[in-house]
Amino acid sequence: MIQTIDEHREADTNIGKLLGLQADLIDATRRWAKGESADDITPVRHEAICLNHLRYVNLIPAYRQFAQSVDLPERVDMNLVINELMFTDDLFKSYDPLLLDHADFAGMNAWLSNICTQNIHFDTSSVSTVNEWRVRLKSAGIFLSYSSGTSGNMSFIPRDPMTWAALRKNSSYYANPNSIIRLDGKTPTFDCLVAGPRGEGMGIQGAAAGLTRMAANSLYLYDNVVSGDDVRNRSMSTTTELDERAAHEAALEFIDAARSAGRPLLLFGAPFQLRRFCSQLASMQTTIDTCPGSTVVTGGGWKSFQGERIPQAELVGLVNQTLNIPSTHFIDTYSTAELNCAMTNCSQGHYHIPPLIEPVVLDESLFGECGATGYGILGFLDPFSMSFPGYLITGDMGRLEKGVCNCGLHGWYVDGEIKRAPNQTIKGCGGVLASMTV
Repeated sequence: MIQTIDEHREADTNIGKLLGLQADLIDATRRWAKGESADDITPVRHEAICLNHLRYVNLIPAYRQFAQSVDLPERVDMNLVINELMFTDDLFKSYDPLLLDHADFAGMNAWLSNICTQNIHFDTSSVSTVNEWRVRLKSAGIFLSYSSGTSGNMSFIPRDPMTWAALRKNSSYYANPNSIIRLDGKTPTFDCLVAGPRGEGMGIQGAAAGLTRMAANSLYLYDNVVSGDDVRNRSMSTTTELDERAAHEAALEFIDAARSAGRPLLLFGAPFQLRRFCSQLASMQTTIDTCPGSTVVTGGGWKSFQGERIPQAELVGLVNQTLNIPSTHFIDTYSTAELNCAMTNCSQGHYHIPPLIEPVVLDESLFGECGATGYGILGFLDPFSMSFPGYLITGDMGRLEKGVCNCGLHGWYVDGEIKRAPNQTIKGCGGVLASMTV
């Protein structure tokens, strides 16, 4: 029987103040989304980031051990956080792989308890797979996301209910009010086609599930479910050429029904999935008009595990050719499994960063300075990461800038293409799925 997870290992005396600071950040983000400057919220964001350090020391054993090993003071400033306390995703795959090989999920619980704020106790005698473990964790109040790079060693990211709520809600605070996606609870105005399989554990899968819940009607191109065990084993149910054609014909019927009902289509997926879908339509010599307002949203990265980079211009042209969706309705998103919000690109090619998080740019030695701009390794400090250390080095490279964009947004943005840093494994949900045979 699952026992209740201990809410706190020690008195979480800073939680009330932190929640108040988060509410201020949300209010500022709503203003920012309307084109106002949110520079005035920077001290609030910095205070929340540094306040989380005290919580992590109290509640996360691995973090406390690290902080003590480098003799950090109880109170830290932003530059100390940036240069002493930022983590790569190695933290989230620091378990002994033999634990998974031997289905030792009691051992995995002990490891997870060491890197997050919760002390996880439940009977694992009947748990034999990653998917079963994830389901039992959810019953106990821990929402487990995962990702994987070419190493095959999965990252596991544990979210408590507060952090899970932040992941699900944060992007709605700065959504474009002119978007076809309704976030006000009113009647859905779009139909959603996901150009891939079902699943919720990876970021792109969770995003797809969220979009389908908001749609009037939805369809997954492939009805099979990709679980954590599939990702770990790089396995997915194969489809025959006949099955593939049937899937695309069903998608065409779905798109035609949306058009007949007068609803725009939201086409969602990783770039490689959308290219494969539209290429199949082109090979079938099929084009179909979608309703005005139809939109393409991509996520998960632009490389496959074969190292091939998918040119965005090529994909935009292919989508326009087969579905008559213009380039102005093409949105790319950038995030990581560890962040609790996403960045979307604008017409100027900028990935705008909401005031909810603090971006940093690091040099090859992983040194950075608060407020600095320039090209380097990207990092983010997320004050909404309540259950695990929210000081992330992404391993991605880009040009971090700050200013007023011609699209109307103020503040921080990544200018242009985001690439994987040299000697870093290819990471991202799109890359993971691309490595698996459909």
